[in-house]
Amino acid sequence: MSLTFREQDIVYADLDPREGVLLHLSTKHYFKLNASSQILWKALRLGQSTLEASQELCRHFDVSPEEALQDALTFVEKLRREHFIDAPSVLPTSSLAEAKASKAFASGGNKSLSNPG
Repeated sequence: MSLTFREQDIVYADLDPREGVLLHLSTKHYFKLNASSQILWKALRLGQSTLEASQELCRHFDVSPEEALQDALTFVEKLRREHFIDAPSVLPTSSLAEAKASKAFASGGNKSLSNPG
């Protein structure tokens, strides 16, 4: 699946090697990224597929390929729902219900797109 980033709306900055921040200029919301989310963000921005990005997680963390892929899919879904990318949903309906219930989808200006891993 090819991801289309909303370039005009995105500002990203590394805060340190384990933390970054995304700012959505249109909504004025900003999002904290933990170390695993940073790896996924950078891999996806380089044009890697979700699968390839999940493999980057496996190289940096002690995580199974299945868990890394689920984390990557969840991250992409969060990016989609928060309007950082234009793409169809990547998660099955049951995973979407879980994602909606997570605090990452709470309303407000400061959100976390961090992955649990």
